[in-house]
Amino acid sequence: MKRVALGLSAVLLAAMPGHGRDLASGDPRLAYACGWYAISVCATEIAPARDARETWGSGEVIDTSALDFPNFADGHFCHVIGPRDKGGAEIAAMRLRQNGFGSAYAKYAC
Repeated sequence: MKRVALGLSAVLLAAMPGHGRDLASGDPRLAYACGWYAISVCATEIAPARDARETWGSGEVIDTSALDFPNFADGHFCHVIGPRDKGGAEIAAMRLRQNGFGSAYAKYAC
């Protein structure tokens, strides 16, 4: 039981505002990863995704046209939190919706 409680705490803390990075600017820490993502906003211009990351305080801005994200629709910049497990992404998306990102959702992608 203790391990489950610690795991849930880690998921909730990871979904809290903190620091984010901008993968769309060529951040060298970019790692190709499949998993569940909480997505707050996607737009054809980068500004809305950067604004969402700044407002939320954590997550990444990704360029969906990059080869690193083949399962995202090309031509968008998205503010994402992840990758993580399904439950973690769903919790993060719920927290985003509760805090002003009404169309936030969880998605499995690479």
